[in-house]
Amino acid sequence: MDEELFGEVFDNFGEPSSKKKERILLKEKKTTPSPTIEGVVVSPKGKYFLVESILDKKIYKCVVSGSIQVEHPHKTLIAVGDNVRVALTQEKKDGETLGRIIFVDERRTFFLRKSIIGNTEDVIAANMEQVLILLSASNPPYNKRMLDKILIACEYGGCTPVICINKMDIADREVVQMDFSLYESLGYKVIYISAKTGEGIVEIQNSIKDKVTLFVGVSGVGKSTLVNRLFGKEIQKIGNLAKNLRGRHTTTFCIMLKLDDTTKIIDSPGFREFDLFGIEKENLQFYFPDFSRYFQKCKFQPCTHTHEPGCSVKNAVRRKKISQERYFSYLSLFESL
Repeated sequence: MDEELFGEVFDNFGEPSSKKKERILLKEKKTTPSPTIEGVVVSPKGKYFLVESILDKKIYKCVVSGSIQVEHPHKTLIAVGDNVRVALTQEKKDGETLGRIIFVDERRTFFLRKSIIGNTEDVIAANMEQVLILLSASNPPYNKRMLDKILIACEYGGCTPVICINKMDIADREVVQMDFSLYESLGYKVIYISAKTGEGIVEIQNSIKDKVTLFVGVSGVGKSTLVNRLFGKEIQKIGNLAKNLRGRHTTTFCIMLKLDDTTKIIDSPGFREFDLFGIEKENLQFYFPDFSRYFQKCKFQPCTHTHEPGCSVKNAVRRKKISQERYFSYLSLFESL
């Protein structure tokens, strides 16, 4: 019997009970709180998340705590780019330290879409200054309707979009630049590059310098080739286009790559579909900057710009002040929400 465990014993066991008892106080079980670190989520890894310590830049493999505190409103608890606090829990024989993510800070910015597996959100990344939207001038051809969705998602999440057109070495330059002149006139930055030949790479380098930039795009547009060109070596695997030109996924999960101490790239898997989440129908007009001069002049307020008489936006489309293609994009998105 452990005397200290039970807390009370006799001086001489077996002697009369009148013998003075000696009370031995229970020893309090001393628990040493786990050391904690502040860090940034750099990648998921199976059931774990890899977190880079802000202090010593060491990478820790972490699970999510059962009693995690979250300061953002999203259902996606943890995304690449999140600022987190980790309780260090165990050091394995190989020297790897494991941890538990116990706190996720508020997200300054985020980029999300509708999940492909249900009517919920999918936060792709957080806390980046800008999103580089990579399109292909040819093979596979660009989809401006999808581009409009991504531009809206950028503004919804507070990120600055940069439109980047790759594969200019195999495109009709005049046609492509004419096609995107509309977006430039709306104030969007458009960069024309060839990741294969190196055209435009300096402009990309200047654009992403001293920032955290999320790279997004459909499969097959050359994201991995661009990342490798920026690093000057093979960082990401490059896949071949499928026969239907839709591309293959070569990046299978989000990962934060450090170009230098102040320049970081979040490379994301290519997608084949992109749908908006969190945008209300009545607010869609505010994400079309070409509508801003007109929608307050509509006869009826609020106006959906779909069927109402006296709609200033529809009148601007008829007078070619607003691109008919952009207006049709608005109508398509309006019906999808």
